[in-house]
Amino acid sequence: MSESEIIKIYNKGVSEVIGLIKELSNQINHLNSQVENISKDNKTLNERVKSLESQVNKNSNNSSKPPSSDGFKKKTKSLRTKSGKKPGGQEGHEGKTLSLKEDPDQVEIHSIEHCSECGASLEDVPPKRYIVRQVIDIPDIKVKVTEHRAEVKICPHCKSENTANFPDEVTNTVQYGKRLKAVAVYLTQYQLIPYKRSAELIKDLFNHHISQGSIVTFNENCYKRLAPIENNIRNTITSSEGAVHFDETGLQINKKLHWLHVASN
Repeated sequence: MSESEIIKIYNKGVSEVIGLIKELSNQINHLNSQVENISKDNKTLNERVKSLESQVNKNSNNSSKPPSSDGFKKKTKSLRTKSGKKPGGQEGHEGKTLSLKEDPDQVEIHSIEHCSECGASLEDVPPKRYIVRQVIDIPDIKVKVTEHRAEVKICPHCKSENTANFPDEVTNTVQYGKRLKAVAVYLTQYQLIPYKRSAELIKDLFNHHISQGSIVTFNENCYKRLAPIENNIRNTITSSEGAVHFDETGLQINKKLHWLHVASN
């Protein structure tokens, strides 16, 4: 409203001025009401934003959410710092050296046949003493094939044919033994070596080719045989009155994230 309009209303008299003031007062009250409503809405929206931000920022470190909800996006930083020490044994450290074994598995005698000074024969001369050195090594490793033969005999009295029994563990014409199976399961399940590399390791160490499918079968059979032990462990933990510890470890299977859950006492 311009200054001339205000003067014009003033000249009309007191009633016109009062009417204008009331109208302006009503507008002010209406605007104040709108401001109050907007302020309330703004407060509600701010609280909602904070709540959503809090949910987004929650992880296993600042809430009760499990680590599996964090995924593999979290970055870890090693807390180790450089010590400034050189690699290897430190000064003052009590080192341990190899010692001679009193009962070696094998003894090799290295004889001397001629005198190094005059060339005389020493073949019939008994040694004065021995200088002993020992080599600790792994013996030659190779697959051992055991052939089982069950006798078949004809009774001289009744002429019936009798066949001897094979050991319970020998069920097929050709099969793998328990030691090779145990090695395959140990490599893949405890040392966590992939099936392909485990097969290569067995080929390199034992000079025997084994398929990845056979190693899978070994693990499946081991899993089935361990079922009663697993059930016993599970029942013991679930019925335990003491504190039970829960944990989970992430691992990649076929490029997908999976979680291994663990319960223990």
